[in-house]
Amino acid sequence: MKKNSHNLFLQSLICGSIGLFLIAIFFVMEHLAPFGNKSLVAADASIQYMDFFSYLKDVLTDKNSFNYSFSNGLGGSGLVIFSYYLASPINLLVLLFSKSNLQSFYDLAVAIKLSLAIATFSYYLQKRFQTEIKPFFVLLLSLCYGFMQYNIMWLDGVYLLPLILLGVWESSRKKFSFTLAISIGLSIIFNWYTGLINCIFSFFWMIYESALSYDHKKTFSVNFSSMLKQMFLFILAALGGILLSSCVFLPTFFSLKNGARSSLDISLLKLTFNGSILNTIEKYAIGVGSTKDGVALFSGSLTIIFFISYFLSEMKSKFQKIVSGLMAIFILAIIYWIPLSLLFSLMKEVDSYWYRYSYLASFFIIFVAGSYLSTFKYTKQQATTICKAALLFLVSLIVLYQFKPIITNKQLLVTVIGCIITLLLLVLITLFNGKTRYTAVAGLILMTIFELGLNAKWLIATNNNVSVYKNYVVNKQKQINTLKAYDSGSYRLSQTSENLTANYDEGLGYNYWPITSYTSNMIAKQMNLLNILGYRTEQNRMNIVNSPITATDSLLGVKYVLSDYNINGFKKVSSISLANGKSVYKNPYYFPMAFTSSNKVTAKINTWNTFDYTSNVYSDFAGKKIAIYEPLKYKIIQSGNSTIYNVQVKYHKNQQVFGNLTWNQVNNNNNLNINNIYTTGYAKWLSPSLFYIPMKVNQTNINIATNFPQSVGTLQQFYALNLKKIATVTQKIQKQKQKLIFKNGRIYGVIKAKKNTYLYLLVSKDKGWKIKINGKNVQPATFASDFMRLKLNKGSNKISLVYKTPYLSLGFLITFVTLLLLVTLYLIKGKIAFKTKSKFLEQ
Repeated sequence: MKKNSHNLFLQSLICGSIGLFLIAIFFVMEHLAPFGNKSLVAADASIQYMDFFSYLKDVLTDKNSFNYSFSNGLGGSGLVIFSYYLASPINLLVLLFSKSNLQSFYDLAVAIKLSLAIATFSYYLQKRFQTEIKPFFVLLLSLCYGFMQYNIMWLDGVYLLPLILLGVWESSRKKFSFTLAISIGLSIIFNWYTGLINCIFSFFWMIYESALSYDHKKTFSVNFSSMLKQMFLFILAALGGILLSSCVFLPTFFSLKNGARSSLDISLLKLTFNGSILNTIEKYAIGVGSTKDGVALFSGSLTIIFFISYFLSEMKSKFQKIVSGLMAIFILAIIYWIPLSLLFSLMKEVDSYWYRYSYLASFFIIFVAGSYLSTFKYTKQQATTICKAALLFLVSLIVLYQFKPIITNKQLLVTVIGCIITLLLLVLITLFNGKTRYTAVAGLILMTIFELGLNAKWLIATNNNVSVYKNYVVNKQKQINTLKAYDSGSYRLSQTSENLTANYDEGLGYNYWPITSYTSNMIAKQMNLLNILGYRTEQNRMNIVNSPITATDSLLGVKYVLSDYNINGFKKVSSISLANGKSVYKNPYYFPMAFTSSNKVTAKINTWNTFDYTSNVYSDFAGKKIAIYEPLKYKIIQSGNSTIYNVQVKYHKNQQVFGNLTWNQVNNNNNLNINNIYTTGYAKWLSPSLFYIPMKVNQTNINIATNFPQSVGTLQQFYALNLKKIATVTQKIQKQKQKLIFKNGRIYGVIKAKKNTYLYLLVSKDKGWKIKINGKNVQPATFASDFMRLKLNKGSNKISLVYKTPYLSLGFLITFVTLLLLVTLYLIKGKIAFKTKSKFLEQ
């Protein structure tokens, strides 16, 4: 029996509300914020998302910008950050929370997105299967979809997928689907990553739906003209959705091309498998997560029983089973066969959060379960079918566990018990009427909720330090605000860290100008410059900045450093209080963000040696050869499992000492003891290459000890930086500082110049900058392969730089035109339908 749209929407809203209520209970029981001192914020959500949400809050309150922000690394457009991390409309709720309470916001956002997934899947089930599915089964399958095993950081694609595939189904019925066009457009806008994954999957789902649509004829013959019409209508609607998203996707696409991970590594494309398909069966267990060699798709015992029942049921034709079986093989192929896995990873290597598109596989499993339930009858035959299905699953799970246990005894036991209880309740529902059936239905609902809740409890990594985070944010923001009041000029700020960290987005979070950030699409030129200047590139996603490299920091415009130890040559700003263990130190050798010079400096990167390259840059600005670094002699001493580098230096107050060791192996147990002052991880993920060595005046020996002699390469470097020499360069440059006004996306001011004078800006060259001198458009040259150099006219120079995100205006134009066409088409279609209905009534 068909339902009208109002009833469908109402029932879906009820399902979503029930889901939200259950999530609230889970939060209370697990003491999750805002109900406790724990939070869902963990891993990347902790080291990236909190700062991104702080950035979003600043943008929405007009304190920062997506168009261009100096808080984004060395400066750049924030559009990619917006489109990948922040574009979800749910994130507007960030306005209701202070920065110190963003963990509560994050938990709430996850809860809302999960409940939306439950609601949209409920709507899909009822609309797609026009024959009645029992309401409690609709609720249970929707809960299974919302609470399936999946990473909570990519949920926008999850709650929009049911609407996209509903549009695909409408296309398979030879209709132009406005649902498909709008949902694809919104999916890409809300998160282009999962949006594109959904787009690719929708194409294959269209083939699946088209194949299923021929089954009612009970023949294998295919009407190709009908199929072409279906595919044409699908492509037309999908293209409309893509064009609708142009306001975000078009400028994002061109920004991605300039990113550090824009190129495709052909070596990744191999005709092999990246895991075992059999692992998928064993990993369908409570509390099991996905790993590289196997995907976890647990979404309740109910789902897997009905999924298998579909293929055993006599209610489904052989043709339907063959088509769905082929689709199941395809689903496994996109997970395990590298060419398809790479396609659904958007042609990029994935080295964490395995199978980010696994929600597609879970959707298919639950869809097949729903298809079975659309023909479910209360008969002994159905009871026999589900018993066979459950037995088949349990036997497969237990047998595979005996050969290669990849789950724990506890996970196996709980999953088996849950499946058996679910089966018994289903048998009672199928064979009995009245109170027995109603009691069994209530029991089945509770059992399914228990399974899904236990799976979530075991899987979710939580942060138990919400109060610690609050204190950290309050103290850090206060320190940054005090520094800005102390010095309101334009400068960059860096930090030290004795411990390895990936928290490189605090510039965005606390609205200051850093020298690095951590996103999935870093600006390639900036990363390369930082790398050659001593801040090692990690996975093309960040540069490791743990200790000060004074010559480098100065060249990048770093005027202040937040540090938990003294830095020789720097002066502690005593008027700014200690915060989170760090004080503010002023770098007297900093380069201004804008300065002039008669020297035409290019400073091309022509060596891999950090110390040589940095010396060359300073020499170019000095106009003569100047060696700011002096190599130090050292001896290598083997001591058991350690290697000690004994460095000789006549240390004085005008020096800083640095070391750099190459390594050829990576091990998470590797550490470096630096002069018995501090120990840091080394030759491992997030470890630096070049490191600062704190020393005392008149100290003559340095001992650098490693516990990984087998990992050290053939090159060891130890250099002393001569602070007097860099001071002779930087003091001269500071006198040539120009008082230009720096704002996000705009730089302006007036400079009086002599003949053959150049303006140097510590700002990355980018095609988004529109530069004018005295009203005339100019193109900048570069120095250090990234920053801008402008030739000035003799006399007065009115400088104006305005940043406009490339292709943003064109993207909005395409979106507007597409939206106009879709509205027009909708009105025309509605008018035609109205006239047809009127004529029918007249007859």
